[in-house]
Amino acid sequence: MIGFTITPKRAAYIRRRRLRYTGEVRYSDIDYIKEELRYSHKTFSRLRGLHVVDVTDLSIEEIANDIMESVAYSE
Repeated sequence: MIGFTITPKRAAYIRRRRLRYTGEVRYSDIDYIKEELRYSHKTFSRLRGLHVVDVTDLSIEEIANDIMESVAYSE
């Protein structure tokens, strides 16, 4: 199992760029994002064996490598 997290500031930046497609105003609101992340982290803490990857400053290749390393390590 893998969980992903990101800083609220980075998530807001990404969401603002996507906003033109969603039409949802709260989608990029920093307080709304912080609330979503609190909920996610609360959920993550209840899941045993969950590997959490902070994707804030990672490329898709780095994320994939981190996941592959965590799978190899857990075997």
